[in-house]
Amino acid sequence: MAETVRPLREGFVTATPPTPPANPEPLDNTPQAPLPSQAKLTNMPPEEPLSEIDLAREEINATRDKWPITVQLLYKPIKNNMGEEVTALTFKEPTAAEINRHGNPTRMLWDGEVIIEERKMTYIMAALCGVRRRFSSKWTRETGTPAPSDCGNFF
Repeated sequence: MAETVRPLREGFVTATPPTPPANPEPLDNTPQAPLPSQAKLTNMPPEEPLSEIDLAREEINATRDKWPITVQLLYKPIKNNMGEEVTALTFKEPTAAEINRHGNPTRMLWDGEVIIEERKMTYIMAALCGVRRRFSSKWTRETGTPAPSDCGNFF
């Protein structure tokens, strides 16, 4: 009882092996550009950490206001120095001379609370937008009096 054992065949195996082609085509051995995922990453030197001063400068530059700042009056126009009625006030950037002349409108207490002195704020805002004090005294809630926050982060 001699049985012939056949070898196991997996997949699509034919009974006869395939014959190789008579003239195989030459392979193209020219180098190709690597894929983006295969490209070697160049190691950049690590950036030095920024000092506290440099970090503060970057933060100031990122939040810096662009002067002049224009604020629209919402309800009724007011008169400027020329006697013309205006519906928008354009504030220039305050200088040290103007702050010395009209006073600094803000004070900071020891606990970090900011106090705004209304009289000084009205005077310096009138000076920055070209409205005389006598006209700025007529600013009312109806005229949409500019608030210090309208002048950006300066005050």
